[in-house]
Amino acid sequence: MKAQAKTNSTGNGNYVVPRKVLRLQNSTRARRARVAVVFVTLYVLLDRSSVFFQMWSGVSAWYPPSGFSLAMLIGFGSSYVPLVMLGGAIASQVNYHQSLLSFNTIGANLAVSGGYWAAAYVLRRVLKIDWRLRSIGDVFRLLVVSVVSSCAVAFVGVLAGVADHAIKPSEYLSASITWWVGDAVTLASLTPFLLVYVMPSLLRFCRLPVAKGETNAAKRTALRFGSHAMLGWIESLLLAASIGGALWIVFLGRYSHRSELFYPFFLPIIWMAVRRGLRGVTAGILALNFGIIVLLRIYPEDNQQLAVVQFLMLILSLTGLVLGAVISERDRSEHRLAEEEEHIRLLMESTAEAIYGVDLAGACTFCNPAFLRLLGYKSRDEVLGKNMHNLVHHTLPNRLPYPPEECPLVYALLNGKRLHAPDELSGVRMEPVLRSKCGLIR
Repeated sequence: MKAQAKTNSTGNGNYVVPRKVLRLQNSTRARRARVAVVFVTLYVLLDRSSVFFQMWSGVSAWYPPSGFSLAMLIGFGSSYVPLVMLGGAIASQVNYHQSLLSFNTIGANLAVSGGYWAAAYVLRRVLKIDWRLRSIGDVFRLLVVSVVSSCAVAFVGVLAGVADHAIKPSEYLSASITWWVGDAVTLASLTPFLLVYVMPSLLRFCRLPVAKGETNAAKRTALRFGSHAMLGWIESLLLAASIGGALWIVFLGRYSHRSELFYPFFLPIIWMAVRRGLRGVTAGILALNFGIIVLLRIYPEDNQQLAVVQFLMLILSLTGLVLGAVISERDRSEHRLAEEEEHIRLLMESTAEAIYGVDLAGACTFCNPAFLRLLGYKSRDEVLGKNMHNLVHHTLPNRLPYPPEECPLVYALLNGKRLHAPDELSGVRMEPVLRSKCGLIR
């Protein structure tokens, strides 16, 4: 085999790395470098979008880079901390024209990169969540850590702004709360969306290991609609229209206090959570929050009213995520149970041993084809729901009736005992007595 020589000094000699391996390694490095460049670029662009919603210098009501950074730190680990700091430094120059050595630039970058690295470390290493958010526990831990970390980042970041005289000391508390809620809203909407939709493909592109999960939620949605795929598309359009309708009701109507009409936003989110689970509700929450932010730009609110809207957005996001996680977990449990039942059914139908089950009244609840074949029945309808003692265990070897109160099988069933009776006899209708093995009865 042709090989490119790449030798390393070892105690015993040199080894040669095959050319294909080198090519693969170089390709992987190039892919990860491209992802890093795209991340920094998007960080600066997302930071630019938040400039329109600044209430104080460096304090925005909507800050997408926070959610973007946390998602990448969860997916790629601490290797992205320098990239987060680099993106913040470039954004401070390009978007805010601040000095790189100012308290605001250094403090905000350290707060964001350090705070969300700590959050990602706790989620990955301490709590060990599944970043695909497969359970209500994973979603709950993500939300709790996100809210706590955004609070710490906000109060430290605003403190740097006060030290730089960009924020008045009297406004420290209100600015910190605004930063906190703005980041929390982003972490509760953008981060789950990126983890559910983007991160699996991104890790595969970078040739990083991605654990095989269960059946994709989108496939389960398709199975739910069956052959009527058009119904799924129609429902998706209706869901999108419901978001647009809610935005129209709240913002295009001439209301002085839009927060009082915020409740229509819960209707499409609950609908998406119930019908599409976590995967659907993450997309819905992001679309709805983005629409709210855009319309707040067109129809501005005063700072006090905007703070109320921020809190309502956070409550909306938390409610939708928790409900969507519950629905998704229920769907996965039902799917897993159906697969297990199908596996058991296939095992029962493929075995040559006669197997049947009864309820506490002794009525047959299931039986396999071997049972029907050995005892001479043509279909399950002749057996299901019938008392099994009267059906197949009614006669003693001497052809006398077998009373149920004397039957060890009935006694074991009624008293919750285990019984193994290989010499018990089973009879069928008026045919000759057949000998069969009786299994364990609970």
